[in-house]
Amino acid sequence: MSEQFDYDLVIIGAGVGGHGAALHAVSCGLKTAIIEVGDMGGTCVNRGCIPSKALLAASGRVRELRNAHHLKAMGIQVDNVNFDRAGVAAHASNLVTKLRGDLTNSLTRLNVEVIRGYGKIAGTQKVSVTTPEGEKIITAKDVMISSGSIPFVPPGIEVDGKTVFTSDDAIKLETIPQWIAIIGSGYIGLEFSDVYTALGSEVTMIEFFDQLMPGFDTDIAKLAKRILIDPRDIDARPSLLAKRIIPGSPVVIELADAKTKEVVEILEVDACLVATGRIPDTKNLNLEAVGVLALHHGRTVHETATVHLADFSLHELEEILQPVFDHEVIILAVGILTDFGGFGIVLFFGIEVIESQADDRLCAGHQQGRVDAHIEVIFHVRHAPVRPLMEPGFETAGFVIKPFGTGEAYELEAESLRLSAYHVQMSLKLQVQEV
Repeated sequence: MSEQFDYDLVIIGAGVGGHGAALHAVSCGLKTAIIEVGDMGGTCVNRGCIPSKALLAASGRVRELRNAHHLKAMGIQVDNVNFDRAGVAAHASNLVTKLRGDLTNSLTRLNVEVIRGYGKIAGTQKVSVTTPEGEKIITAKDVMISSGSIPFVPPGIEVDGKTVFTSDDAIKLETIPQWIAIIGSGYIGLEFSDVYTALGSEVTMIEFFDQLMPGFDTDIAKLAKRILIDPRDIDARPSLLAKRIIPGSPVVIELADAKTKEVVEILEVDACLVATGRIPDTKNLNLEAVGVLALHHGRTVHETATVHLADFSLHELEEILQPVFDHEVIILAVGILTDFGGFGIVLFFGIEVIESQADDRLCAGHQQGRVDAHIEVIFHVRHAPVRPLMEPGFETAGFVIKPFGTGEAYELEAESLRLSAYHVQMSLKLQVQEV
């Protein structure tokens, strides 16, 4: 270790990721410290993978023992199967406590310094740690962000932790509602729907997309639906948006059509689990001190990084472009607005700069706040000339172009944006298909 630093590596966050990184760092001979303000083990050990699997195991036994028809076919008779909710919850909690201790002990055994406090970036190779005793600055050759994730709660949903809650609260199994709505049909929604139905709850599953488990592989989604949803007491409702959720008794949910956003139904249930995914916990880390932009949904991008468009929504792209133009921007349309030849492409991104004009260094032409940002393509198309099609409000990072006088169609898919202080570049890939 260089003597000018306190550590070779400082890790912010002692979840499974930070723990694994610390073990590897020590094996490489690095003096390592890990900072944690909450429970050691992070989301996975305390509020995610471990306790959820414990609940699934316990509730699954209840489901099996209550399947009298199946057991009778094997010559087994079991009557009056009951369970203790507090006992099931304690089973998961005890497992978490043991694993949390094992994880902490493994770090201590390998001489990883565990610093209890809130860590954030204080500058290049500097970390600030806030403890009950005050704040201190430590230095490291390298700093790793391993701050984990938090539940994502969409706008319009009010969470009280009792009647409307996320998986962070559901994992405690403090109640078993008679009727619960689950917003989202991803893995979190599926797991808890299995737990709740096994323990006697009626479940209504609300999904924004037109099919359940939209992020799953198609074959896996079909199999999961057949095994985990169809046989259960689950009313699956795709193509609906939970526009507003009000805690209370009952919980009131305004359901809107996913396309029109018009309210079509008012649902009243005993409880509501918001299982709309998780986002990186990057707030309040002072990442901007080292040139990293934290997006609204928690993801980050460096001010000179390559941004893969397929990984970002249009709203996130607007956030990414905002510091480039130094003002709030709205993407009006994505598309190719010019003809081009066979040796290069000029692509234009239709955006709007709010309440100001763009920096003259970034864009030579602007009129009434509207900007055509010059984006250069980092490859050459060898088929030409072509005229691309452009659709306002296009919701994906893809483009379709058609050559003049030919039967071929060129599918142009944007791959990345290259950001810098003075320009934006976009790299593309080209697929050719017969039409």
